[in-house]
Amino acid sequence: MTAVVSGLAPHARRRSGPRGNLVTGSLKQYRTDLLGFLERCAKDYGDFVPVRVAFRRGCLIGSSDLIGDVLVRQHRDFRKVFPLRMNRCFLGEGMLTSEGEQWRRDRRLAQPAFHAERIAGYGQVITDEAMRTAAEWRAAGPGAVRDVQQEMMHLALRAIVRCMFDTAAPLDSARISHSLDVVQRRMEDRYRALVPLPDSAWTPRNVPLRLALRELDQTVYGIIDERRDSGVDGPDLLSMLMQARYEDDTGLTDGQLRDQITTILFAGHETTALALAWSWHLLAQNPHVDSWLQSELDMALGGRTPTVADVPRLGAVTQIVKEAMRLYPPVYAFGRDAIRDTEIGGRAVNAGTSMIISPWVIHRDPRIFADPLAFQPARWTPQFERSLPKFGYVPFGGGARMCMGKGFAMIEAVLILATLRQTHRLEAIPGHAVELWPTFTLRSRNGLPMRLLRAD
Repeated sequence: MTAVVSGLAPHARRRSGPRGNLVTGSLKQYRTDLLGFLERCAKDYGDFVPVRVAFRRGCLIGSSDLIGDVLVRQHRDFRKVFPLRMNRCFLGEGMLTSEGEQWRRDRRLAQPAFHAERIAGYGQVITDEAMRTAAEWRAAGPGAVRDVQQEMMHLALRAIVRCMFDTAAPLDSARISHSLDVVQRRMEDRYRALVPLPDSAWTPRNVPLRLALRELDQTVYGIIDERRDSGVDGPDLLSMLMQARYEDDTGLTDGQLRDQITTILFAGHETTALALAWSWHLLAQNPHVDSWLQSELDMALGGRTPTVADVPRLGAVTQIVKEAMRLYPPVYAFGRDAIRDTEIGGRAVNAGTSMIISPWVIHRDPRIFADPLAFQPARWTPQFERSLPKFGYVPFGGGARMCMGKGFAMIEAVLILATLRQTHRLEAIPGHAVELWPTFTLRSRNGLPMRLLRAD
């Protein structure tokens, strides 16, 4: 497992950042142990750490004030980082990649899809899919081994597909999952490449990418065409987006619908799935927390399937998910590129510099979290959350571009964990070493195989 550094520097050392190689900078450390590299930078140099990876220059920032400057107070001086902007060839001009006025217009258009009353309507779909997984686990029998990382990916994707489309036509979730996985891996290749090749180049990696994008587009455009031809409006996200209007009374074109839908499919299932997978992993390592969870479920639900109305009473479930996302944030790092020369915290920042914000590092800062490496869900009391610095916990980003689906993701994770834990307990496989794999999100490289046991 990637080494974990437990403490951060209270002040900067003599050098402002890692010296690295004269030609490649810190490329070797970046590629071989990215999480450890980020932690060491914070530990050795403080809250403002210039770094260079080959020809890319960046700065790791770790204090609430500095993060607030980048995400809020001086946000007009920054835009999404270059590697993410490169992924427009995959995701189009969806809300993850668009900028400026186009992003603001799209955000206002799509925001109602994630209002509380809308989310409440998705609860039944989410628990239906969780019960389907529970039935599959019962059929496998006690002692069966499942890769919980993959299981949660498939479950979360089925849920978001049904919430998105609500279509009578059968959808091949496995096919969609494969297409999204190919795209995700190619995005990571581009992120780590020194000189990314254009997607038009005929390379061994680009051929499966083209096929995956073609399959994904065929599915998405097919559903859009079916919905337009039928003229039927449903309670799903697609209908809401098709009915929405900009200020000039125009709606989304099919191409714009495709971009928004693909972005929601991509971003809307993997992060939730990983939060759940890491929750199961941590529960297996901490049986006392698992017993605490089971006691709450027995008292709050008594064996019945939870609903959205139950979520406020499922405090332990919510706390477990929050603590899992603290220790294993699905988005372990994100950033902004300076579009002009500016200043952050009294330090000059040149145009083109990437400001790196790492939840992985921030969530392990002992100045914010006591005993930061311990899994302590009970710390998440309302009083504790009020005491946190504004950007001391950022699993969903922050500022104007905070993840729009934050509320949906939390409710989905709570409902799924509560549903499945009532029927099953998961046990770690002895001898299986988890290898952290920071791709575009934080995965386990060799999966998270676990043994299924009946709930006590």
